[in-house]
Amino acid sequence: ILRLEDTDPKKIEPRFYDDIQDDLRNAGITFDKLFIESDDLPLYYKYAERLVGDKKAYVCTCPAESFRELKQKKQACPCRVLDAMAHADRWLGMLRETYKEGEAVVRLKTDMAHPNPALRDPPLLRIATSHPRRKESVWPLYNFANIVEDHSQGVTHVFSGKEHAHN
Repeated sequence: ILRLEDTDPKKIEPRFYDDIQDDLRNAGITFDKLFIESDDLPLYYKYAERLVGDKKAYVCTCPAESFRELKQKKQACPCRVLDAMAHADRWLGMLRETYKEGEAVVRLKTDMAHPNPALRDPPLLRIATSHPRRKESVWPLYNFANIVEDHSQGVTHVFSGKEHAHN
């Protein structure tokens, strides 16, 4: 199985899709199935809507620096306590491009007192533009995309490097 992780529009160029497949074939590596993560954008949205609706995630509009400061102090941002309807409206605003890049992210509600700051309300989706294959502007971040893909594809074991230990 070859899975092309193309959910970061800033790191994707149209030629990458063919180049990666060609490079693998040239190295004698064949694959039976090809998955392109951007094809699953509706699936990411489904899970994001479910998490927001179940109050397990929220849409944060705090400036990144303000959120970082609160996170370091182990304090929740003001967006976290808004009601479910407010977050549903904000989510729709993200999808309808009411927000610009950097103005809104979907965050997972976690323990803001967790010893590892990376695990305090991590972002799941953000606004990013200029994807070579799609026009949507809301994109999952690496960790969220991989969790959704692994689950939907039935992956049972994941081996990762040290840089992903907290994931």
